Amino acid sequence: MLQGILRFYLALIVVIFHFFQTGPMPGRLAVFAFFFISGYLVTRVIDERYKGRSGLVRFWVNRFLRLYPTYLAILCATAIFLSFFAAVAEPLEGMTIPSTGDSWLRQLIIFGLTQINGGLYPERMIPVAFSLAIELFYYLILSLLFGLGAGFRLIWPFWLVSLGVALVMIANDDFSGAYTSYWGPALMFATGSLLHFEWNRVSAALKLERYSVQLFALAVAGFTLYAFAPAVLVAIRVVLLGMPMEAAVAGLQEPSVPALYASLPIVAVAMAASLMPIERERIGPIRVVRLARISAFLGDLSYPLFLSHLLLLAIAESILGPGSVTDLVAIAASVAFSVALVLFLEKPVQRLRARIRPPMRKEPDTAVPNASG
Repeated sequence: MLQGILRFYLALIVVIFHFFQTGPMPGRLAVFAFFFISGYLVTRVIDERYKGRSGLVRFWVNRFLRLYPTYLAILCATAIFLSFFAAVAEPLEGMTIPSTGDSWLRQLIIFGLTQINGGLYPERMIPVAFSLAIELFYYLILSLLFGLGAGFRLIWPFWLVSLGVALVMIANDDFSGAYTSYWGPALMFATGSLLHFEWNRVSAALKLERYSVQLFALAVAGFTLYAFAPAVLVAIRVVLLGMPMEAAVAGLQEPSVPALYASLPIVAVAMAASLMPIERERIGPIRVVRLARISAFLGDLSYPLFLSHLLLLAIAESILGPGSVTDLVAIAASVAFSVALVLFLEKPVQRLRARIRPPMRKEPDTAVPNASG
């Protein structure tokens, strides 16, 4: 029910992270939360729709149509901007025209934008697209694990191996490996998968039938405090204590490997609570039917907003120059651009995807908006 709101909220955190000085963690925590959500949703649609070899072919066609049309549209827009206007604005987060054929191929197929054991490929026209490379890697793993009938038998071994990888990353203090390698985020995907298979136990333990809305609000508030606490501390030091900015941010610049994984329980509660249908007619002044539509639309916006916001920031800076007003204009432009992409590109593609998507093989435990494969 509220899953779309959750995804849009996480995309906004990534935007705020890139546009404002919020410390080293908020955007990275949001990306890790997206990995958890993908682990759940992909496992669910594979388990309930795409079993067997023919099902997996449909799954991969559907995933291609879900990811690549929007990605390629933003890639083309970025290429046009970088070709004609890049000299006006400072390149952002590695945003640059590829210098080799190999680099162009990496941009087009997405795989290769991050390294096997961590570290980002230096040329990334869409800087955040490295996370899509990681997602595609786990789509492959999850489709092989659960699409050929193994199902529940493999989820606990997969989760234990992923936990071991996370512990190694923490022991080695390897942030690059934890965040940008193909192995580091495994625990998020595996725990998302586990939520699907253990849904009844989780739902009963959290009493989601009675408290889903309250738990969702608490988890989102908790995640916000967890992600932005360092930035709040800096603001307190500067505004209330009169410290210079350089002194205020001292000691807060290093990203933390344990902090990445420690966000997992909050994300799990937020995701689980967001999945529950809401039985009442209203939540405050808002009708639940209208809230469901809003949530679904915001969920649709999250993907193009996530991919396009740095491009819109670069365009805004090339016209207005850097500054707070420019950042606010870029946020508004990013949302407007995302709405246009959803209405004129993603909606028509969704109709094509609906033809490919097979019916549910079993009655779902939860009503999940936009969870279809």
